[in-house]
Amino acid sequence: MATAKAYLNIKLDKGIKETAAQLLESMGLDHTTAIDMYYRQIIKERRLPFQPESALSLDEQMLATIKAKNIPEVALELDENGNAIVDKEKHPELYNQLVVRIWGWSAYFTDLDKRYQDHVMARQEYGI
Repeated sequence: MATAKAYLNIKLDKGIKETAAQLLESMGLDHTTAIDMYYRQIIKERRLPFQPESALSLDEQMLATIKAKNIPEVALELDENGNAIVDKEKHPELYNQLVVRIWGWSAYFTDLDKRYQDHVMARQEYGI
């Protein structure tokens, strides 16, 4: 006796659908067969057949990039409110790769005139 079939209607990104279709075709599968296999695996394992990964926060992405590019890490001191304490006069070598944006243009922090450095720090400190 044949089992009754049910229809599944889903929406997904067109590019994902097309890329998946090409990959499935190279494996000799169509969408229906692949989705049927996926659902059967969920039933068999009683869970997703893979471990979903959560998206990285912007901070986590930045740290991953820093590590991947071997950028030297700098430990910043924090005040009682959690704001970074920057001692640019005492340790200017820590900031020679820091690029800041001021009034529509970008520059290395250490290349700025002291008054612009102070302005950048004041903007950061007061959240302007």
